[in-house]
Amino acid sequence: MRKLTQVGNNFTINNKKSFIQNDVRQKSIESAFGFAWDMTFGKEGKHRDHRTGGTHTRNKMEIFANTFQGKLAEYVVHMNLHQKGIKCEEVDNSVHGLGVWDDVDLICNGKMLNIKSFPFFGNLLLLEEKDWDSNGKYKPNDKSYDYHICVRIKPDFKGILKSKRKLYSDEITRDEMLGYIVNENWYYDIAGYAENDFLIEAIRAGNILSKGSLLNGKTKMDASNYYIQVGDLEDFQKLIL
Repeated sequence: MRKLTQVGNNFTINNKKSFIQNDVRQKSIESAFGFAWDMTFGKEGKHRDHRTGGTHTRNKMEIFANTFQGKLAEYVVHMNLHQKGIKCEEVDNSVHGLGVWDDVDLICNGKMLNIKSFPFFGNLLLLEEKDWDSNGKYKPNDKSYDYHICVRIKPDFKGILKSKRKLYSDEITRDEMLGYIVNENWYYDIAGYAENDFLIEAIRAGNILSKGSLLNGKTKMDASNYYIQVGDLEDFQKLIL
């Protein structure tokens, strides 16, 4: 497992994987949109507006973009595992408020999967330091996942909202947001997976990007995170559940 290259307070990724483009199913896009809209703008749903240990407060546009991307990643993994002949429970689209934590993103053959999503240009699996203990257990729900699967999504929807001058606005209609979604071509890449023992190894090795440190000389970390470089992840095709 490689550590990031460090010079002072700046950390640089040195073990990348190229984005391999695959089409996202239209049905998955529509389902992910409906869930993200209800969780962000609906009466019942609500997501936290900051990362654990972080100070940046996300507005509704950022929350929607992150929620949409995350749910899309769940559908992508579910579809790919189904194609491999692996039985999984259905993707959970239940809407809930603050303080209610999903036990798991997917359960397949009794295995608990934590699915992490990030934009297509990402090359780090990041997990908030304060959310995980030294034994790789997720503190908010007191669960240990069997596998952590990383999915990259293209395009970066936050970038699209920014280009439309909507990222920092809380005023948008459902039809307008849906229009932004359906007018894009959506792609995914399953960058790989890490068994929980590998996460524990990263935690105990001190693979931490501290709050305030710089990533690649430009991104200031809002919270402290454990990290695994995408280049160190196992090939998803090797995953057996």
